Parts: sequence; structure tokens; C-alpha cells
Amino acid sequence: MSDQAIRNMDEDEILARIADWDTPDWAALMENKYFTPKWVVQFLKRPRAVSQHAIMEIYNNHQLRRRYRVCFALTMHPNTPPSIALALMNTLRWGDILTVLRQPRISAALQSKGVEVIEERLPRLTLGEKVSLARRAPRPLIRVLRTLNEPGVLRIVFNNTYFTYEDALYVASYPKTHPTALGALAGSAKWTRIKEIARALIIHPRTPRHAMLPLLRSMLPTDWQTLKADPRVGIYAKRLIDRLIKGH
Repeated sequence: MSDQAIRNMDEDEILARIADWDTPDWAALMENKYFTPKWVVQFLKRPRAVSQHAIMEIYNNHQLRRRYRVCFALTMHPNTPPSIALALMNTLRWGDILTVLRQPRISAALQSKGVEVIEERLPRLTLGEKVSLARRAPRPLIRVLRTLNEPGVLRIVFNNTYFTYEDALYVASYPKTHPTALGALAGSAKWTRIKEIARALIIHPRTPRHAMLPLLRSMLPTDWQTLKADPRVGIYAKRLIDRLIKGH
């Protein structure tokens, strides 16, 4: 088909044909008065396979590469060369990076890059953005989010489907966990009903004092005796244990 014919086609005809072209003539298509980046996205999303050559034709077109939705579609496409997908990841908004991370067959390198970009941007996100991120985060991001020291965000992280027992035990046991994080975890009935988590929080020297009594009350008298004999348990917690034993 001639360049002139492509320039004169209407949008419906373009969209009908784009699913069958192996490598569209993007230079001619961009001169069509109806041109929109959604044509490129539609081409990349079509059911029929898109060759790596066709992908490179799009990537090497600087005008197309300036279009955000095109960059996102290229990053999502399984035939995009890994080096290009990794480079494009830096250009994506955090919400779209989450979409990339949720792909079932994402490469380890691309997953690692997505987590790295989110972690680097995290300090600059607003509280509302962090809350949304905590709610939508896939498994690879949980290890980043569980180290935050913002209670409102952590409470949502602790209820994320991908936050596991191992994550909770890590937060409760890691020596450098921030007291804010320990306090937020201590306030989560979902996790403190698990004896190992509650015990780890009681033992942790940075767990806030106000969290100690509710944690101890959730345990059995036999647990109090075990904790009292544990040299890792602080003096304050042991005093509370003595009061609980006397009042029992």
C-alpha cells in the first residue's frame, strides 16, 4: 500500500488493518490527520504476535517513543528486548509499574528493576499515594513496604493479601525495625493472635511500652512464666508479667 493511500485512510480502516500488518509504516501513519498514539498501543496489544523487529521500529522512532502510552505498552510487551524494557521502566508512573510487576511471566530482571524504581521514588510519594501503593502492592514490593515507619501505611501493608506470616515475623524480630512499625504490628489483631508474632514483639527491645500490656493479655499464664524466664525480655515487660500473675 502506498504512503499516500495510508495518509488518506480514515481511522476505522486503519484500526481494522493494523491487526494484520507485520510492520506498519509509522512514518506514513503519523502523517495521517487522524493519527493518535492509540494506534501504536492497539498494534502492540493485538492477539497476533508482534515481532521484535516491529517493536524496534517503534522504539527507534523518537516521536513515538515520546508518547507515554507507547512506552508503557512497549514495557508490557513480552517481545520487547530486556534492555529496552529495563530502560523504559524508569519512565513509567508508579501505578503502571505495579501493572508491569503483576504480569504472570515477568522476568526476574524486570521485576527487580520495577521494585528498585518504586523504592527509589517512595520517599517522594504523598501519604495518599503510599496508602494506595500499600493496598495494591504485589508480592515483590512487600519487602520494601514492610520497612516503612508510617503507621497508617503499615496497617494497610499488614492487611495486604501478599503480606505473609514470614513478613510479620520479620518485622517483629528484625533488630532495626522502627518502633513505629512494631507498634503498628502490635495493634494488628490479625497477626498478634499468632503466638510467635506476639512473643517476638514482647521480646523486641524497641516495641513501644503502650503495646506491651495488650500483647501480654493475649497470652496464657503459662506463656507469662516462659517469658519471665527469658533473658531477652525487658524489665518493663517482666514487671507487667508479675502484675498479671498476681492478678490472675
